[in-house]
Amino acid sequence: MSRFTESKLVWTLTVLRHGGQGFTGELETAEFRFARRKEEMEGSPTRTLSRGLISLLEGSGHADEAMESGFVVEMRRSPTHVTGWRPFTMLAGHLSWSPGCGNPRSAYALDDGNETVELVDTSVCSFHNQLPPRIWIRVAPLTLPTIAWALSSGVYACPEGDQRTLNDWVDLSHFPAPKKAKELVLPGPPQREYQFL
Repeated sequence: MSRFTESKLVWTLTVLRHGGQGFTGELETAEFRFARRKEEMEGSPTRTLSRGLISLLEGSGHADEAMESGFVVEMRRSPTHVTGWRPFTMLAGHLSWSPGCGNPRSAYALDDGNETVELVDTSVCSFHNQLPPRIWIRVAPLTLPTIAWALSSGVYACPEGDQRTLNDWVDLSHFPAPKKAKELVLPGPPQREYQFL
């Protein structure tokens, strides 16, 4: 959901645990699907979490919930006295855009740590980066209606049975690790209000 009052704008990204991956015991390797609105969830790619999001989840106590069902990322341009919001400052970013090059992206670092997140400018017809120099982010648990929607939509559907891997019987540490999913990139400020459901 986004709430529009320009300087106090809050926008969100709903992040759901990808059931098709099956069991994984670590947040760093867990895969998630994501969307601003439910219509975007179908066909969304799977992504792993950045160190910045993992730090927020662990600091807020929502890591276990994220591993089970997912979470919501809330973002805003301005500070607030409400607890849970953590400031991130832009480290580097693409400042211009030209057709065919994709939307501008910027890397942000947690002010009191070295964990980072990446944001993408979602502005339509923008020829320069509209991302703010500083952003405040927090994570929150999913609402029950969102979990119910994800269950009925098959997002949490997992493979049949508990498939074992060679790692259960053989040490494969000297072989290269399998390629993991790309990291999740957060959306920049929207141009109009939206809600997930």
